Amino acid sequence: GHLADAGMEDVVESSDGEDALAKLKSFPDIYIVMCEWNLSKSMNGYQFLLTFKKDSNNAGKYFIMVASNIDQQDIIAIIKSGANSILLRPFDKEVFMEKMKKAISSI
Repeated sequence: GHLADAGMEDVVESSDGEDALAKLKSFPDIYIVMCEWNLSKSMNGYQFLLTFKKDSNNAGKYFIMVASNIDQQDIIAIIKSGANSILLRPFDKEVFMEKMKKAISSI
């Protein structure tokens, strides 16, 4: 997949926001976080981003919001809330690779 092509072999996946927050505590060496805008019923991507940013242990981690069908106000809110990047669907391998190169070079 695209993550392996970007040289990312150690990938930790989560089923929802609460699980992701727990895994970030369990795996403090995670430096790039990709989050789906439509994450889950209990916590959407924006709520996850706000919770993620409140935790000082996440300072310096690179945050990418992955989304489709969002409006300009949502994009502005995501950036103002501290996301480093937004990856809009549909995207191709080239766009994904550029986002990953930027993320890797910033950490």
